[in-house]
Amino acid sequence: MRIYDSDNRLVSQTPSSSKQAIRARERRAAAAAEKAQQRNAVLPDPVFLLEAEVAAMLGLHPKTLAKMRWRGEALIPFVRVGHRGIRYRSIDVRHYIKSIVAGRSQT
Repeated sequence: MRIYDSDNRLVSQTPSSSKQAIRARERRAAAAAEKAQQRNAVLPDPVFLLEAEVAAMLGLHPKTLAKMRWRGEALIPFVRVGHRGIRYRSIDVRHYIKSIVAGRSQT
């Protein structure tokens, strides 16, 4: 639930339960993976993906991926291109998404 002040600025947002948030994130990741798979059936598979593309596929914000890399918690290997550019190999992203889907189906 979002609460706005008189100037229509977001004041607070009540978080949903963690289980609901996890399920929603898994559904978004699975949908993004399916959409990417459909896209890849038509277009050639890119070798590297941008941080924003990977974040969209996983249903995360790009800053979340950046924080995970900074903390050393990155679950997907990445490549640093230049000073600030981050790229993810598409094969690594696909393997990670498959592991999420396989882990969810076992529970």
